Amino acid sequence: MSRGLTFLAGGVILFANVQAHAQPLLTSSSNEQIEEYCVGCHNFEDYAGSLDLTQALAANVADYAETWEKVIRKLRAGMMPPPGEARPPESEYLLLTRDLENQVDRVAVVNPGSVTIHRLNRTEYANAIRDLLDLEIDPALLLPSTRWPGASITWPVPWLSHRRCWKPIQALQPA
Repeated sequence: MSRGLTFLAGGVILFANVQAHAQPLLTSSSNEQIEEYCVGCHNFEDYAGSLDLTQALAANVADYAETWEKVIRKLRAGMMPPPGEARPPESEYLLLTRDLENQVDRVAVVNPGSVTIHRLNRTEYANAIRDLLDLEIDPALLLPSTRWPGASITWPVPWLSHRRCWKPIQALQPA
């Protein structure tokens, strides 16, 4: 009996999660403002700026994130609605822009970038050894100096020899 209830509860949570992601982008007031001030020009027939907002309003955020990013940029720059067209009051205009940004950010897929190779300095090396091996070392005694006259803090690659590369490994050997 408890398996059945667990399965049912899991299904309800999954269904609720899918429903939460499929909801329309905007609040009702923002949706009304977009329809009043934007859709008149940015629709399937007029297609001003190669943009049709009628489809984007009906869909969820993730499907039209790039479109909404373009809209946000135009709103932040104050370019839309164009001069001479009806425009909402400034407070509502800022609220609409903030609402759009929040909704797009909520579903954004974050790319943290790639990890590059990084040579550890003495302190980072000592901290890594402490964290990984629970072993306190004095890097000044075990590792070669990173300073020499007229040089920067890091070693140039040609200056590294197999003997100098062996030093950090020797530092891990028991005394």
